[in-house]
Amino acid sequence: MIDRAARIERCAAAAGIKGVIKGMANDESKKRYLVIGASGMVGHAVALYLQEQGNYVVGYSRRPAPIKNTVAGDVYDTDLLESTISEGDFDAIVNAAGLLVADCKASGERAVYINAYLPHLLASLTEGTKTKIIQLSTDCIFEGNTGPYTEASWPDGRKLYARVKALGELDRSEEHTHIHTHIACALAPETA
Repeated sequence: MIDRAARIERCAAAAGIKGVIKGMANDESKKRYLVIGASGMVGHAVALYLQEQGNYVVGYSRRPAPIKNTVAGDVYDTDLLESTISEGDFDAIVNAAGLLVADCKASGERAVYINAYLPHLLASLTEGTKTKIIQLSTDCIFEGNTGPYTEASWPDGRKLYARVKALGELDRSEEHTHIHTHIACALAPETA
């Protein structure tokens, strides 16, 4: 049986967050992170991992998140989201909010807002600041018929989930990082 810390570490590694965080690391200071979707499948593990590395982490989610500092908010509350970002002086925002396949099928409007529009809203709210956006995405933007895929590959997924996740991808730059994941975390939020 793997202990809790090892499961969090494994999930963070699977989500690709460990390599990105190492790239941002500065031995002299810990970073300030806002994790949007901090109570979700991937978001809670990312938030816990960052917190356990000694960083200052604020979770933003509708449900309670398993970290010290949490803002109870919905991504549709743009005023609260904007004030949280502007007052937080964050080094990075990890966007782990997203609807999965079944939820996208059930509510296309929500899927477009959360999976496609929200990343661009976050980029807009942080434009001209030091805050970097780390966008957790999915390899499901690719259909899987013409691989191997690279970061430069055209997202050829045809289903709604693939299309809205592809629309949520930001321009590659120094300010934005994408992590394409294909994981099922072995640590459910309820057990964190």
